Amino acid sequence: MDVVIFYKSYKKYGGQEKVVYNLSNYLGSKGYNVTVYASKIKDLPESENVSLKKIFIPPLPRGARTLLFAFLSYRKAKKIKKQSVDTVILGFGKTFYQDIYRSGGGVHKYYFQRALLKYSNPIQRKLYKIKKYLSLSHWINIWIEEKTFENSHLKSVIVPSEFVKNQILNNFNVDESKIDIIRNGVDFKRFYPNVEIEKSFRNELGIKEKELVFSFVSTNHRLKGLEYLLQAVKILKDKKYRFKLIIAGGGDDKYFKNMIEKLNLSDMVFNLGKVKEIEKVYNTSDIFIYPTLFDASANVTLEAMACKNVPVASVYSGTNEIIKENENGLLIRNPDNPEEISLKMEYLIQNPSTVKNLQEEALNTVLSYSSFN
Repeated sequence: MDVVIFYKSYKKYGGQEKVVYNLSNYLGSKGYNVTVYASKIKDLPESENVSLKKIFIPPLPRGARTLLFAFLSYRKAKKIKKQSVDTVILGFGKTFYQDIYRSGGGVHKYYFQRALLKYSNPIQRKLYKIKKYLSLSHWINIWIEEKTFENSHLKSVIVPSEFVKNQILNNFNVDESKIDIIRNGVDFKRFYPNVEIEKSFRNELGIKEKELVFSFVSTNHRLKGLEYLLQAVKILKDKKYRFKLIIAGGGDDKYFKNMIEKLNLSDMVFNLGKVKEIEKVYNTSDIFIYPTLFDASANVTLEAMACKNVPVASVYSGTNEIIKENENGLLIRNPDNPEEISLKMEYLIQNPSTVKNLQEEALNTVLSYSSFN
């Protein structure tokens, strides 16, 4: 059987990108002939049964690029279907003609509501809202999603969480029986408890062996709640608690560098930027804290759990659905509330034996979520 995949980029790094990359190679390893159409190709496939085709998109504004990729993908998909009705077409992003659609990022309208909270300042929120309303890209994303779920050829919708499933059911007229939940997996060849990495990286950073370490990893620090997390760390520092927080990834780097200095947290916070071997961060920390305002399904939480971290996750993370309060982690119900975040952190600081128990249960939980690798 031939399988055709449409997605804007083909690379190993990133949430949805990683899913597309792993799935294409998995299908190729099973003998399927897979063709991936993308406008950006950064990495080559591992399977010889996977071929890449580039859809040329000129350097237009982002919204225009999104719309053009959707139209060109539509034309190509229609042509492929005429040539072979048995070919299965998979869509992973802003495309509106496919047999199977994976909604890995959730519904744009709901995302927009949550994204407003990434600014703690009410004036900034209003300015962000106005900016989006004036943005062509914003309205194009909404229009493409409507076309996606109106498509009569759509046979199945794959989502990574109940969180995303409910967004679709609440915003579109989609038969619930068409929606299947397939959770993201973890590459256990890469993410696993490694004492040697822990010792080495702690030594590199100057962190003591027994010192409690929290970690936070994202590629969009504002949306993933870093501002509120730093405010929570400040609350705890003022209470005379001492621990370390490792931040990896990026997003508004200058803003958060200044915020760390302004809150006088430089002695407690390591802001590492993008870390290629992110497993070093997970293995060095005891607790992964993720007060995200929106995440369809947080791969970072799963990866951290696989490295034996206690997950402290927002209820808006998708991955929170596998976390049970005080059984294998903790849940943050209001991620824009620094006080609530600080109380979760304080509880774990005060209860080291609980941390050990939750670490074991977190690892046991995540072991059932294997990736295609």
